[in-house]
Amino acid sequence: MDRRLGWCGTEMAGMARLRFMTLLELLNAANQGYPDGDLAEYYDTKTGKRKSGSGDGLARFIVLELIDTFDSKSPDDSQIGIATQVLERAREDLLGVIQALEDGPDTPRVAQ
Repeated sequence: MDRRLGWCGTEMAGMARLRFMTLLELLNAANQGYPDGDLAEYYDTKTGKRKSGSGDGLARFIVLELIDTFDSKSPDDSQIGIATQVLERAREDLLGVIQALEDGPDTPRVAQ
Protein backbone atom coordinates (compact mmCIF):
# COMPACT_ATOMS: atom_id res chain seq x y z
CA MET A 1 0.00 0.00 0.00
CA ASP A 2 1.21 3.48 -0.86
CA ARG A 3 2.04 5.27 2.41
CA ARG A 4 0.79 8.59 1.06
CA LEU A 5 -2.62 7.09 0.41
CA GLY A 6 -2.66 5.60 3.90
CA TRP A 7 -1.82 8.99 5.42
CA CYS A 8 -4.48 10.69 3.30
CA GLY A 9 -7.09 8.17 4.44
CA THR A 10 -6.12 8.71 8.07
CA GLU A 11 -6.27 12.47 7.59
CA MET A 12 -9.69 12.23 5.95
CA ALA A 13 -10.98 10.05 8.78
CA GLY A 14 -9.73 12.65 11.27
CA MET A 15 -11.47 15.42 9.38
CA ALA A 16 -14.71 13.45 9.40
CA ARG A 17 -14.55 13.45 13.22
CA LEU A 18 -14.13 17.24 13.46
CA ARG A 19 -17.03 18.98 15.11
CA PHE A 20 -18.55 22.15 13.67
CA MET A 21 -20.52 24.12 16.23
CA THR A 22 -23.47 26.26 15.32
CA LEU A 23 -23.69 29.97 16.02
CA LEU A 24 -26.32 29.22 18.65
CA GLU A 25 -23.95 26.83 20.45
CA LEU A 26 -21.19 29.46 20.44
CA LEU A 27 -23.50 32.18 21.75
CA ASN A 28 -24.97 29.91 24.43
CA ALA A 29 -21.48 28.87 25.56
CA ALA A 30 -20.42 32.51 25.86
CA ASN A 31 -23.65 33.37 27.68
CA GLN A 32 -22.82 30.82 30.39
CA GLY A 33 -19.81 32.94 31.33
CA TYR A 34 -21.56 36.31 31.34
CA PRO A 35 -23.12 37.67 34.55
CA ASP A 36 -26.80 36.77 34.82
CA GLY A 37 -26.76 35.36 31.27
CA ASP A 38 -27.34 38.86 29.91
CA LEU A 39 -25.87 38.06 26.49
CA ALA A 40 -29.22 36.41 25.75
CA GLU A 41 -30.76 39.87 25.81
CA TYR A 42 -29.21 40.34 22.34
CA TYR A 43 -29.89 37.00 20.63
CA ASP A 44 -32.68 34.45 20.52
CA THR A 45 -31.60 31.47 22.66
CA LYS A 46 -33.50 29.05 20.44
CA THR A 47 -32.43 30.28 16.99
CA GLY A 48 -29.31 32.40 17.52
CA LYS A 49 -30.85 35.29 15.61
CA ARG A 50 -29.86 38.78 16.66
CA LYS A 51 -32.27 40.72 18.90
CA SER A 52 -32.23 44.45 19.56
CA GLY A 53 -32.05 44.04 23.36
CA SER A 54 -31.45 46.93 25.71
CA GLY A 55 -29.26 48.01 28.56
CA ASP A 56 -25.92 46.23 28.64
CA GLY A 57 -23.65 47.65 25.94
CA LEU A 58 -20.84 45.21 26.68
CA ALA A 59 -23.18 42.23 26.28
CA ARG A 60 -24.40 43.69 22.97
CA PHE A 61 -20.82 44.18 21.80
CA ILE A 62 -19.85 40.58 22.65
CA VAL A 63 -22.87 39.12 20.85
CA LEU A 64 -22.28 41.26 17.75
CA GLU A 65 -18.59 40.31 17.63
CA LEU A 66 -19.38 36.60 17.96
CA ILE A 67 -22.04 36.82 15.25
CA ASP A 68 -19.81 38.86 12.92
CA THR A 69 -16.81 36.54 13.22
CA PHE A 70 -18.70 33.23 13.18
CA ASP A 71 -17.79 30.87 10.33
CA SER A 72 -19.92 27.74 10.08
CA LYS A 73 -17.19 26.05 8.03
CA SER A 74 -14.62 26.31 10.82
CA PRO A 75 -14.22 23.44 13.30
CA ASP A 76 -14.85 24.06 16.99
CA ASP A 77 -11.22 24.66 17.97
CA SER A 78 -10.79 27.25 15.23
CA GLN A 79 -14.12 28.91 16.05
CA ILE A 80 -13.24 29.18 19.74
CA GLY A 81 -9.78 30.50 18.82
CA ILE A 82 -11.22 33.25 16.64
CA ALA A 83 -13.82 34.22 19.24
CA THR A 84 -11.28 34.42 22.05
CA GLN A 85 -8.83 36.35 19.85
CA VAL A 86 -11.48 38.98 19.09
CA LEU A 87 -12.45 39.27 22.75
CA GLU A 88 -8.80 39.44 23.87
CA ARG A 89 -8.24 42.31 21.43
CA ALA A 90 -11.25 44.10 22.93
CA ARG A 91 -9.88 43.41 26.40
CA GLU A 92 -6.60 45.09 25.47
CA ASP A 93 -8.51 48.11 24.13
CA LEU A 94 -10.51 48.33 27.36
CA LEU A 95 -7.37 48.10 29.47
CA GLY A 96 -5.85 50.95 27.42
CA VAL A 97 -8.89 53.13 28.07
CA ILE A 98 -8.82 52.30 31.79
CA GLN A 99 -5.12 53.18 31.94
CA ALA A 100 -5.70 56.48 30.12
CA LEU A 101 -8.47 57.38 32.56
CA GLU A 102 -6.32 56.49 35.55
CA ASP A 103 -3.43 58.54 34.18
CA GLY A 104 -5.69 61.55 33.81
CA PRO A 105 -6.01 64.03 30.95
CA ASP A 106 -2.93 65.28 29.04
CA THR A 107 -4.13 68.87 29.06
CA PRO A 108 -3.98 70.92 32.25
CA ARG A 109 -7.27 71.77 33.89
CA VAL A 110 -8.36 75.34 34.22
CA ALA A 111 -9.39 76.24 37.75
CA GLN A 112 -12.80 77.85 37.95
